Amino acid sequence: AAMDGSIDIYDIYVDVCLAEQERLKTQQFMLLSERHAALRRHRQQPALGTDRRELQTEISPIFPTCADHYAAKYLNSAAVQRAIGVDVSTIPGGKWADCGGVDYKFNYESELPNYARWAAEGKLQILIYNGDADYILSHMGNAAWIAEGLKLNKSLEWMAWRGSDGQVAGYFEQYATAGLPLTFLTVKGAGHMVPKDRPRHALDMLIRFLAGGGYDQVSRGDTTPLCA
Repeated sequence: AAMDGSIDIYDIYVDVCLAEQERLKTQQFMLLSERHAALRRHRQQPALGTDRRELQTEISPIFPTCADHYAAKYLNSAAVQRAIGVDVSTIPGGKWADCGGVDYKFNYESELPNYARWAAEGKLQILIYNGDADYILSHMGNAAWIAEGLKLNKSLEWMAWRGSDGQVAGYFEQYATAGLPLTFLTVKGAGHMVPKDRPRHALDMLIRFLAGGGYDQVSRGDTTPLCA
């Protein structure tokens, strides 16, 4: 049901924009067609598997949300553009759009060999994180990717971590490598764009990463109590 556009696959708790459903159908068809064509090329020419360009295809945001719709309408207002000093001649196609004009490619080449090499070397601090409301790249899929794909041994069992506001911000676990552990962490209530959905907890996570880990040791900060 999620792939028919009735649910935002990047954040299952965000409403989709019903006004964009017709455009959604067209984009979805184009995207799937391009992906299938890229996979066919790869199967027909396996020797090209080392050439990243042969495994790429166009990708575009195909599940427009109400927030995206409202932002586009606002930023395409002539009054808004005048107020913020936009040179309209620089807008591709004369209309602002998120990700507009970006030559973005979807790559089918597996990153498992790279992560396996980094784990074997043990020199990098690796953090893989997910918003737990992300459907397109779910935390369950990433957990399986680590456990089954990398075949690492778990060194720390699944446990909660709290943000600087004292709230449970998600859960994390760690896997042993040749040196620094690999951490897999979720951010509770966040979709694909974690900083947008949970800015404070995203910052807490980043601060702990830069400090070398210890995601269960986030310092409490000044907050406004929810139940004052």
